[in-house]
Amino acid sequence: MELRIYKSHFSHIKEARAFLEEDGRYEKVDEIAREREYDTHFELYIESKDKNLPDWIKEIKEIFDFKLEDYTPRQFNGIILAETQENLYLVPKGYAYHIVEKMSDLNFGMEIAERKIPRRRLNLKSSHFLLQNKMSEIAQYKGNLSDSPIASESIVFISGKTEGADEAIFGKTMDCSYSIALGKKFNLDSKDPDNNLEDFFDIFNQIDQALISKKISRYPRINYIERDSKIEQELDAQLLDLLLDNNQSEKIFFDLNRINLVGSRINIVSMDDEVSLYVKNRPSTEQNIEINDESISEYAIKYKDKINKLDDIKCKIINKNEPELFQNQSLKRVIFAEIEYDDKVYLLSNGKWGYLTQSFFNYLDDKLEKLNDKVQFLNEFNSPNNLKNEKGKLIEDKYVDYLAGMEGNIQLHKRFVVVDGVDVEIADIFNQESKKLYAIKIGTNTANSLYSFDQSVLAINMLIHHEDFEVKKHLEKYIDGNLTAEIIDDIVTSRSMNVLWVADGSVNYVYNGVADGKFKLTNFKSFLLKLKIVDWFDYADNNGFNPRIYFSKFELE
Repeated sequence: MELRIYKSHFSHIKEARAFLEEDGRYEKVDEIAREREYDTHFELYIESKDKNLPDWIKEIKEIFDFKLEDYTPRQFNGIILAETQENLYLVPKGYAYHIVEKMSDLNFGMEIAERKIPRRRLNLKSSHFLLQNKMSEIAQYKGNLSDSPIASESIVFISGKTEGADEAIFGKTMDCSYSIALGKKFNLDSKDPDNNLEDFFDIFNQIDQALISKKISRYPRINYIERDSKIEQELDAQLLDLLLDNNQSEKIFFDLNRINLVGSRINIVSMDDEVSLYVKNRPSTEQNIEINDESISEYAIKYKDKINKLDDIKCKIINKNEPELFQNQSLKRVIFAEIEYDDKVYLLSNGKWGYLTQSFFNYLDDKLEKLNDKVQFLNEFNSPNNLKNEKGKLIEDKYVDYLAGMEGNIQLHKRFVVVDGVDVEIADIFNQESKKLYAIKIGTNTANSLYSFDQSVLAINMLIHHEDFEVKKHLEKYIDGNLTAEIIDDIVTSRSMNVLWVADGSVNYVYNGVADGKFKLTNFKSFLLKLKIVDWFDYADNNGFNPRIYFSKFELE
């Protein structure tokens, strides 16, 4: 028998019993107490139910004569509870992992990986790369594994080889994620002289010992928060409060998660999908929304009197080519959020709250320290105070016009390349002498900055494939006394993409640092913004665009 083992977040077996009894689907069928030899108590729970007949058997029934009731399939799912003196472990069989994960410590598998799989013996790892405002998942196999993780990498699955005495205990290989899957096979037939039944009874004590052993590797990863814990409830409440207040401070960033894990499936939400929100048990509140953070917040504010907790907001996602991807899902299940709470940054993704290990932040800050060499302060691009609106905010159009008036600068702002009906700017300013493209970002609040970097990545991609996107043809519509055909040739062949980032006073610590000429990328408080900067630099650099960030400031007085 193969073993996939979870560690329960319950301290005692009686809590797991109560959970399964309340669920009502699993029946206790037996228990084994081995107090003397291994000090471990075992209980077996089984669920048995009818399975749906597959479509093919219904179809062939039309031409063959047989009784369907003679072939009603059954599904058996089982859970073994194994309680040692230290921990409670869960072994699911069939499809029992669905309910087992609800009882599990989701950090367990990676805790074992850091103690039992040396980095040099990795065979496979699967990582979340937190960038472009979502998590993308990438699997890497031996021969393509990086010696060390990169700045935006959070490892969620590891497969590797054990060594030394661990080979006999756990097997030569081990898979670690929320659970551990052992490479060792267990023969539980007591009548077979080659059985290793005693090893099965002992393996849970061996895991106890592994959990208190010294770590031999450290991987950047998310530490998940226990479900239904006090801190999870506080984070849910804090996120809802910020949604309802439409708070745009540095303490929150959220958006619809375009990549969602549903069981073993990965669903990607596209702009063509229909998304609606509604309040639990109130069908009249259902409303279609656009796929962005503003629409989510506006909906929550509209129905705030009917919303008592985060899970009251439900989400439905419908794809034109498929049945409903999601139905009756909590909004919490399908958004990605970053929230600063109690001096720590927490993440919400796929319905789970967690925080990143210190190793993750170390890799990220190391990368940003190196990128600080590509940051400059351009006082000559500071914005005079007379370019503001009645609210005292810098007007982007006026600032671009101001820069375009400088010698050698060509305005590209609002000179669009149209792709599938979407207007895209290649940049805001092009300098004829240096052949540099500048994308202007006004303000340093998280949401606007993330969007701006995404737009710059899109512009780089269009320049890489400028013939496919007919970039020259689109820009030629704007030829005038300043923009000429020769300059357009230089634009589409430019390989110098830069961000001109204007500190406008909306975030005080950034403005003061830029004014002093001492601001560093590591000073940003939003880790998502830090990731976005690394992502943009890497994408531009890997495609030969020699990226730079230039800071300037809006003269407030």
